[in-house]
Amino acid sequence: MPRHLSVMLLFGTLAATSCTSGAERAAADKVKVFHERADAGRLAEIRQEYKPDVIGWEKWMEHRHQQLGRLKQTSREKVEDLPKYGLLSMWYNSEFEHGQALEEFSFKVEDGDPRLTGYEYHIGKKLECSPFGCKDVDVVGKSASLPR
Repeated sequence: MPRHLSVMLLFGTLAATSCTSGAERAAADKVKVFHERADAGRLAEIRQEYKPDVIGWEKWMEHRHQQLGRLKQTSREKVEDLPKYGLLSMWYNSEFEHGQALEEFSFKVEDGDPRLTGYEYHIGKKLECSPFGCKDVDVVGKSASLPR
């Protein structure tokens, strides 16, 4: 690979990872709180803020906990920030006690304040990203997708 191309790719990657909006930081904080509450079984608190319009959401989240267990570690892999439309999506590779899942958090941003509008997880998946894009891949273990 030509030296100038590798420097450009490195600079582009560093620039993309170092520039975060206030809404992105606030959304990342909300993801952390979401995980803490989910692990503690405090689903009513999540529901109060999130207000999912999915019938049986609590049972779905309890099923998630039964399948995966408590969160061990997570890493943000991808962010799509569309400030013109007030939309922000974040993807996390998350390792739980009983497996791994790709989690997606969707936010509506108004006046810089992100409000969680969607949550989805895919057991047995992870996101692999490079400067050329991202793709989800299967990991060893359980593999299933559940609806929002």
